[in-house]
Amino acid sequence: MTYAMPTNLTTIELVLEYTNSVTDGYFGMGIMLALYIIVLMNLKLKGEPLPDAMLVAGWFTLIPSALLLLLGLLNGAQMFVVIVMTIVPLLWSYASKSQ
Repeated sequence: MTYAMPTNLTTIELVLEYTNSVTDGYFGMGIMLALYIIVLMNLKLKGEPLPDAMLVAGWFTLIPSALLLLLGLLNGAQMFVVIVMTIVPLLWSYASKSQ
């Protein structure tokens, strides 16, 4: 498979768009998944409970993913996955605290 040669990569937005096109649209989601795992593991190493660590990691992922959605690096389905990665730990954390 061949890709067009990058001719005008003068801004970071053009570099990100080219990278996203080469990876068939998975570059943005890969960045968000990596950010989620980094924040989650950092919080788990500090001794936070898993639901709370997942909740914080979800929020830290949700904000940049909204920016990547505006740049066109995430599509609607990928943004939905990020939103679910934020809502499910919220419900889990709420349920575990109410017991």
